Amino acid sequence: MDGVFGALAGGGMLILIGLLIGYFMVDMGWLSREKAKWMGRCFLTVLGACVIYRLAGALIYFIFYGPVGNVTEYQIIFRSPGLEKIYALLQLPRWEGLLTGLFAYLGYGLGSVLFGQYALGGEVLAFLCTLTGFTLLTARLQGLFGRKTGEQMAFLMLCMPFSVFFFLPGWAPLGFLLGAAAIYFLGKLLPAKEFVIPEAAFCLLVGLLSMLSAAMVYALAMGRLM
Repeated sequence: MDGVFGALAGGGMLILIGLLIGYFMVDMGWLSREKAKWMGRCFLTVLGACVIYRLAGALIYFIFYGPVGNVTEYQIIFRSPGLEKIYALLQLPRWEGLLTGLFAYLGYGLGSVLFGQYALGGEVLAFLCTLTGFTLLTARLQGLFGRKTGEQMAFLMLCMPFSVFFFLPGWAPLGFLLGAAAIYFLGKLLPAKEFVIPEAAFCLLVGLLSMLSAAMVYALAMGRLM
């Protein structure tokens, strides 16, 4: 339980710092209240997806292997050759590919700021990359296809079977951020054309993608991705 309480305390502290920064920017007039609320929605969406993936992985792992660790020990729950490599690189970074090496050094640097908690540094970096990428992607899709449709399309990205990797250390969250940034800037060249996704189709897509995502989380927790 100490690890759980420590993670909650550390996460709560980081969220509080973010809220204070946001409040300061709104108070100074650098950020409108409407934009701040919109960014808060993006944050809660990404945080919710992160928590669901984490709890689903922990539940699957604990059912098959018993309560060996706790929900905060994602290095035990989520396992694959690529993840094992990045877990080691966060402790002793070196270049193992462009994005992987860059993530390792950035995560190591962030872990140093977090009092030597390099695994936590990688986790926080992955979340920040995904949050920033999701915010950029949502902004551009809403500008192209309308507020509701853009939000739905961005949400579907978090439901994809590979989206669990956006919340784990490695090249995936950094790649997602770079891809979202490219879509954001290149999307300015495209004409806006609003349309509506039927609610039935959207719910069907969410259900289908969620089942595929659950299968991916199961494969990671069981160590099947070898």
